[in-house]
Amino acid sequence: MRVERQEYHAITAHTDVFVNTRLLETVVSLVDRVLVDFDIVELLTDLTRSSTEILGKQTGLLVADPDSDLHLMAASSAQPGAVELFRLAAQEGPCRDCYTSGSVIGVDDVRAATDRWPRFVAAAGEFGFSSMHAVPIRGGETVLGTLGLVSDDGGMDDADVLMAQALARIAGMALLRQRGPDSSTAAPRLNSALAGQHAVERAKGFLRGTLDVTPDEAFTLLRTYSREHGEYLTDLARRLVTDRLVRPAMMAEFAAMLGRNR
Repeated sequence: MRVERQEYHAITAHTDVFVNTRLLETVVSLVDRVLVDFDIVELLTDLTRSSTEILGKQTGLLVADPDSDLHLMAASSAQPGAVELFRLAAQEGPCRDCYTSGSVIGVDDVRAATDRWPRFVAAAGEFGFSSMHAVPIRGGETVLGTLGLVSDDGGMDDADVLMAQALARIAGMALLRQRGPDSSTAAPRLNSALAGQHAVERAKGFLRGTLDVTPDEAFTLLRTYSREHGEYLTDLARRLVTDRLVRPAMMAEFAAMLGRNR
């Protein structure tokens, strides 16, 4: 029994070291990118994917518009259930309440919140998720949005919440430092970020319909093309959906990329 306990503690310690190291690597990498020129949609998508890798939770990042309506800006996975749940959480659930209160909202068992969020709880059960946490994304004293984390295997401890808050803080920095309108207020930059996200979603939809790829594959194609051509992801997305003259050549290159990757 003593040996089993020793093995358990050794495994736990090793896991904690890995998680903490991975978090530090992620923080350093993201902060380095925020301090130079970056594409907001690409960076926030990478942030949500890193969150899932570190914390083991599907992650969605929601940003508020000037009317305080939340919009899904980035998600760690295009899994339909998770995406739909995050979009619903923008209207009702932990993410909405987190944004309104500016506080961390955690629910280890969403079934206990049926009276509080009936539609959200029903959707979480339908999509197979049992818990959700949301932490505020801040720019100074202003709440810019929320970072939501859902899973089917229980809640988050204090250390997990601190890790999520660290990632949310970087998201807030990125939203306020992104290239875009010069302004003393956050609203124009948030609008710019949401417009960029909308352009990327349109481009992903175009690639999905034309090349028969998944949302994740479409995003990878856009990212690869933008990096190979030294172009911002959002600028590329806008060009793909609006410039019909260059679209055939772009689509030929996307098809060639897809062929190489399959």
